[in-house]
Amino acid sequence: MQHKIDGKGLLLTARYRSPESECLVVTVGLLVDSDTGEVFATEDAWVWVTQRFAGQAFDRGLKKRTGTFAVHGQAYALNDAQGAGMEVRVQVGARHKCLHAFPPRSWNKHLLGWRAVAKGRLESLPLTLENTFGGEMYADNPIGQGYQLDPKAFEGSVVAPIEAAGCPALHPADQPAPATFLPLPPYSAARAGFLGTLDAQWTAHRAPWPPLDVDPRWFDEVAQDQCHDQYWRGDEAWSVTGMHPHLPRLEGCLPGHRPRLFVEFQERPDSVEEAHLDLDTIWLFPDAQRLLLLYRVQIPVRDPDATDITALGLVCELADDPVVSGQAWVRHLWVSPGADEVQIDEQIDPEAMPACDVPALASVAQAAADRVYDEVANGFTQAVDAVKALTAKLGVAFDPASFKPPSRPDIAGMVAQIKDTSSTPFDAVSHEASIRTAVAQAQIQANEQAARLVGAAGLEAQLQQVQAMAVDGVPLAAMDLDDVTQHLPAEQAALRASLAAGLLRANELEAEIRSKVDAAREELAAITPAATTAPQGEVQVPADWTRERVQAVYQAGNSLAGQRFVNLDLSALDLSNADLRTSQFEGCQLQGCTLTAADLRECVFIDCAMNEVRLQRACLDGAFFQRCDLERGLFDGASINVGYAEDSSFAEASLAKVQLTDGQFSGCVFRMANFTEAQLHGVRLLSCVLDAVCAQQASLVGSQWQSCTAHALNIDGANLQSTLWSALSGQRISARGANLNDLRVDQMSRLSAACFDQANLSNASLDGASLTGASLRGACLDRALFSLCDLSASNGNRLSARGADFTGSDLTRACWLGANLMEASLRKVTLDGVDLSGSNLHAAFTDAVRGTQVRLDHALLTRCRIREDLARA
Repeated sequence: MQHKIDGKGLLLTARYRSPESECLVVTVGLLVDSDTGEVFATEDAWVWVTQRFAGQAFDRGLKKRTGTFAVHGQAYALNDAQGAGMEVRVQVGARHKCLHAFPPRSWNKHLLGWRAVAKGRLESLPLTLENTFGGEMYADNPIGQGYQLDPKAFEGSVVAPIEAAGCPALHPADQPAPATFLPLPPYSAARAGFLGTLDAQWTAHRAPWPPLDVDPRWFDEVAQDQCHDQYWRGDEAWSVTGMHPHLPRLEGCLPGHRPRLFVEFQERPDSVEEAHLDLDTIWLFPDAQRLLLLYRVQIPVRDPDATDITALGLVCELADDPVVSGQAWVRHLWVSPGADEVQIDEQIDPEAMPACDVPALASVAQAAADRVYDEVANGFTQAVDAVKALTAKLGVAFDPASFKPPSRPDIAGMVAQIKDTSSTPFDAVSHEASIRTAVAQAQIQANEQAARLVGAAGLEAQLQQVQAMAVDGVPLAAMDLDDVTQHLPAEQAALRASLAAGLLRANELEAEIRSKVDAAREELAAITPAATTAPQGEVQVPADWTRERVQAVYQAGNSLAGQRFVNLDLSALDLSNADLRTSQFEGCQLQGCTLTAADLRECVFIDCAMNEVRLQRACLDGAFFQRCDLERGLFDGASINVGYAEDSSFAEASLAKVQLTDGQFSGCVFRMANFTEAQLHGVRLLSCVLDAVCAQQASLVGSQWQSCTAHALNIDGANLQSTLWSALSGQRISARGANLNDLRVDQMSRLSAACFDQANLSNASLDGASLTGASLRGACLDRALFSLCDLSASNGNRLSARGADFTGSDLTRACWLGANLMEASLRKVTLDGVDLSGSNLHAAFTDAVRGTQVRLDHALLTRCRIREDLARA
């Protein structure tokens, strides 16, 4: 049920069953400044009321027979005379009430009898039930004071500091009614006499609602001297004396505001009706100078939870505001999606628009393009100069004329090419976009030429880094060309050291470039994590890898870390224990490749064929797989912690005892994969295929399964504590003996014919899940929530569901022989043809349960009304 509130007012609902039908009682609250009549905003009102009542309920939410008032606050003694005792008076409309407040007192016996003797002076006194007559053994007010039965204890016993006017305390054995402005406890004598007959008939058919012969005065809650003879108009005069810390008397009038409530019924979605509200409760808060006005209406409904009401709408018209039609308020509250956007009905005439100064715009655009072009051209020139200097030192031929700089964008020429059309005016926004495109193309051209420069100088590895940036989606225009072109020769210097140790003349140039490389390395690594260099001290192997060269480097015992392998055939190659950290594989053939115990941390695999790859005991922590085929791969004992895979297939792969903590798989296929005894803590599975997967004894604590299919999934004996299944679809899932404590399953999950025999589903939460034909034999569902679930044709023999909540679920044709449903909630459950023979239904809550041919043979039904509720349905 939606609540549509126009900024001000509180909206509360409560269930009630009248003699005629189920009802929804709607309470509208207005928190008002007693001086100005201002209504507090909804959020502010909730905060204030909650704090004022310290989180305690202040109203039962049921409609009263007439108008009532209550007062919350303290008595304040403002002079010496009041310090010995004072009157507190309240008047609302024609109703008056007076209480007497005293300082602390005790009983003292003298020659003429008993006398209440004051101890000290009164300053302030909360007017609560704790300070009125009562006591632990006093039924009318167990939290009060002054109640004493033992005559030997009369001397010195406490006298209640609050008394009703005209009922002074005269003897310790007196038992006056509680003197209060607050609502009376339901069990107090003043209210209990109105409650009606609480007999066996009521217990069987009516409880917990009031009996059918209840006196309407029971609903008033407050003492009858605080009840009006009709509902309040809303503009009555009121006054309070003795309850403000500075003012002896407060007075005013109710503001006369008009709250209006609108109701949308499910069966009539196109018609919203206005409900008449009655002002039945006025709360006064004198010290804060605020009022709380409670308006109410009781609406008959068909469903006990009022699901046949779709929405409630609330607005508040102030006393001085004009009365607005109900249709206008409905249009205001029931705004359709997108209706809040500004709708322009008038068409704009292009002829009326101010003329666009095209030359001025072109001049501004040309200036901006020139600034960008100058930066690009400067970087290009620096790149050419750097390569020219380096090649001269190395004695390598280089012709700068072969690399022409990018052309400067001609904005005026581009403007001249725009066709002049009378129907379409000049579009400055589109033209600016075309200018930016031209500038970006010039930057890309400059970077590509710079890349060719370093390639011509023999810097292939660095060229691959530049290309990787473009491939990975980082636009070349976004790179700092000056940094890149200045830094790349540093690694050429490293290569030169391995080719010719005698080139000492380049030392100064090398030192300068190396310092810049160090500053840019972190930036480059952040952009392209795969493009890392080999560890310091190792020989940098050329980037033009071949199968033979990889094998030679591996067999020589050298590291292959930080490399990039593209379209390389490594199938059936043995690279056991290889060091391939942070390497990148793109389009490679790794079928049948042996990588047992290899170090593949943070490796990247993109578009690789890895069928039957052997990765037992390999370290793949932080590895990345994208569009890879790993079918029938062997990962037993491997570590893939914090790994990520996307659109890849692990069908029939063996991942027994794999370590995969906090991994994430999106769009992956695991059909018939083996995860036996795998450690999958916190793993996330998004839109994955898990059909026929075996994960027996695996640990999936805190895992998340979203939009996955899992037909014939086997998780027998697995630990799935605190796991989330969202939109999971699977038939014949087997979870025998699994730990599913605190499992969460949402309403889009379909788990038909699932087997949860002997499983632990305590504290699980299943909302709207489909479990048709499920087997729950011997399972533990204690304190679990199965709300609106389809459990039809399920087998729950000997299950335990103590304190579980099955509200709104369907148990049609279920067989739950000997089930323990002690204190469970079967509210609104469908029980057609269910067999609960021999079950324990002690204290089970069966309100609004329905069904026929329900078998309860030899069931324990103490404190359970299932038979009566079924008969009433």
